[in-house]
Amino acid sequence: MIYGNTKDVQSREIKSYPYKGKSMPVGGTSIQWLSQVGDAALPEYGLRLFTVKPGGFIPMHQHEYAQTQVIISGKILTTAYDSNGGVVEEKEFGPGDFFYVEPMEIHGMKNNTNETATFFCCICVLEGECEVL
Repeated sequence: MIYGNTKDVQSREIKSYPYKGKSMPVGGTSIQWLSQVGDAALPEYGLRLFTVKPGGFIPMHQHEYAQTQVIISGKILTTAYDSNGGVVEEKEFGPGDFFYVEPMEIHGMKNNTNETATFFCCICVLEGECEVL
């Protein structure tokens, strides 16, 4: 069992994130790993708490794991992109909203407000079949 309190977990500012072999800048965003199972480079499962300052952003990127975000406070504009970087869909999410991002789906996020936003992000590598309770 893994347990704790979010106040006791170190927050780390994210400065960049790789996309197509390039290091893309990240702005005003920090992460707290609340739980993590597996390799740090590609965890099998993880629960993270993100804090995005006003004007903060996570650039266009993709990854091999599925993720679900739940907005706790503030608002986040989420963008889905096609393989050429064209915008497919944009949607703003607020407290209580959640969204799912499929593995390898190209996406990015931005806080366009004057209020700090926080969200939980649960990640999971999807392999094979699993039984759902």
